[in-house]
Amino acid sequence: MKKLLFVLAFMAASTCNAACWKQISSSKNAKISIDNCSLAEDGKYRKAWFKWDYDTPQETTSYPLKKYIKTVGLDYYDCKSRKSATLKEIYYGENQEGVVYSASIELKNARFEEAPPETIAETLTNYVCKKK
Repeated sequence: MKKLLFVLAFMAASTCNAACWKQISSSKNAKISIDNCSLAEDGKYRKAWFKWDYDTPQETTSYPLKKYIKTVGLDYYDCKSRKSATLKEIYYGENQEGVVYSASIELKNARFEEAPPETIAETLTNYVCKKK
């Protein structure tokens, strides 16, 4: 009986951490998805993880230059002011290479900016701020 309870508890814990990716936009060379399971309130902000899957390898802008095929980022949204900021970014290399670059900042140091009209950034803001 104890063994069964342990297995059930382990299974429940492992499913709680699973990502729930849903594609919500695309560009000419990427698909953009949100992890709906990560969408949450944090004080006056809403936050969510986003994933950009690129059709072709991209290159980082800082030295040393690295090629990547996917990025995952944690974005915070101030829905009232319609502004957002990225707090964490992780870049993944080609062919299961793993993380090639990552960066993060604290919320108190984040620079929130308004998304330009008719952009993917505006689409993401609209999705996060309307989703309850």
